[in-house]
Amino acid sequence: MALLVNYLRSVEALRVEAGHHLSRDAQISLFDRADWFQMLDRHFPAGEALRIAHVSDGKGAHCWLPLMIDKGKGAAWACWYSLKFQPIWAGTEDTGHRVTLLAAIARDLKRHCGTLSLYPVPTERGIADLIGTAFRLSGWIIDRADSAANWVADTKGLGFDAYWSARPSRLRNTVQRRAKQAMLDIHIHHKFQHDIWHYYEMIYAKSWKPTEGAPGFVRDMARAAGRDGSLRLGIAYHQQEAVACQLWTVDHQIAIIHKLSYAHHARAYSPGTLLSQAMFRHVLDQDQPHRIDFGTGDDAYKADWMDRKLPLARMTMAHPLRISGVLALAETALRRVARRVR
Repeated sequence: MALLVNYLRSVEALRVEAGHHLSRDAQISLFDRADWFQMLDRHFPAGEALRIAHVSDGKGAHCWLPLMIDKGKGAAWACWYSLKFQPIWAGTEDTGHRVTLLAAIARDLKRHCGTLSLYPVPTERGIADLIGTAFRLSGWIIDRADSAANWVADTKGLGFDAYWSARPSRLRNTVQRRAKQAMLDIHIHHKFQHDIWHYYEMIYAKSWKPTEGAPGFVRDMARAAGRDGSLRLGIAYHQQEAVACQLWTVDHQIAIIHKLSYAHHARAYSPGTLLSQAMFRHVLDQDQPHRIDFGTGDDAYKADWMDRKLPLARMTMAHPLRISGVLALAETALRRVARRVR
């Protein structure tokens, strides 16, 4: 039986079609849920370009691929707050069947675009390999490059003391020394409160970081996490002034560090590092996650807190029989030559 692909043009249509399959209970990853795409649609609307490809085998197995397609070019429907992007499956754990479902979407996509760019694609659990296999089987040419890093710590069965004893001595010594000097007052909130969120925004504005791209998106994410109980919002105060903040979520035994910042003028007593230690202690001893995920970015300091680095791939698919695909192939070849010259 042929697998028929359809394209959903709104999140509302996705909710109706997917039902419970894209709920918090059904999808482990925050970035694979209908609620996430609802927030994305509110703050980063794809408009007429939105195409959520869907296929089902008629026996309970599904695959969705949320995309934007405009003028023959396709891209992942994601934003810089999307720490991972991948096809979303339901009803099957079998790798071969997942490839079959995704390959059906890949074949049909050739009617709609000549190039397709997906990022940030996880390489763990063979996700990037699976995507590459499905698209190659469907006649696409693939260019894949590790484009970012995702640092994680494996914490199943670990309390804070065991975790902390395995950290580098320079980190532990810094925390011990600075804690005596700074005398921070640290509070970790599980519920969203407008006055506390105001402190988060004040700290971010005083930090070394550029202006927040979409502060409303981050606020909505924190508010939603507060409703479902996954929010862990830490605020550190020095002499009653809010000087450091961190936004975590803890869900399905995975803790994700989404955002962190500290007031630049307070850097001398390392408020961010001290708040990190308090957050790790709180989450490890109370929530007992199996993993802590430090999001995207290969910042050097993350190696002190995490165990291992996982690459995130940027995947570009090109249709060799379309002009845009041929141009993409030529650009890929030039990039490869440039890499060799360097």
